[in-house]
Amino acid sequence: MRIILVVSVMAAALLSQTPGPQAGKTTSGYTLMDYEGGLMDSSFDGKIDTMSDGVKITLRSEDPAKKPLPITAHQVKFFWAENGGNQPARIVLEGKVVVEHPEANVQAEKAEWDFEKGILTFTGSPVMRSPNMPEGITAQKVVLNFNDGRVQFYGGRAHNVRLGGMGENKEPPKKPEEKKP
Repeated sequence: MRIILVVSVMAAALLSQTPGPQAGKTTSGYTLMDYEGGLMDSSFDGKIDTMSDGVKITLRSEDPAKKPLPITAHQVKFFWAENGGNQPARIVLEGKVVVEHPEANVQAEKAEWDFEKGILTFTGSPVMRSPNMPEGITAQKVVLNFNDGRVQFYGGRAHNVRLGGMGENKEPPKKPEEKKP
């Protein structure tokens, strides 16, 4: 049961659709998990230390309308707060990280979620793709701050960015046709 809680919290954090103070809470609606990997190292109290050797996690909901959330990485490490609790302080995903959220796909070499700070950082040439965003945003580093609902792109690049905001991305405007005399 704790494994489901931990991974559900991780997925909600990775790409929550609700930025702000509520984003770090387990409101993602995912209650089930499928797991494949070479090794899962866990303690008797149910807290996972490491998943490695090619990890594939698919979060699922009991609501058939909610699409599954696949997450892959070579290794996933969990860091627990010293005061206990059933939520990790940090989760680090390393090696060909892919998060296939129904609203966006993110690929990077590393993702680090700091629950205490409410910050998710993608490094190692992250690429974000979504119908609601400019074409294939790439950067050296992407930082999502769920506490203030902000995204920062360091050394980034994007194409066809709508000046009205990223949530309004449609096809670029077409050039008006010239009228023949």
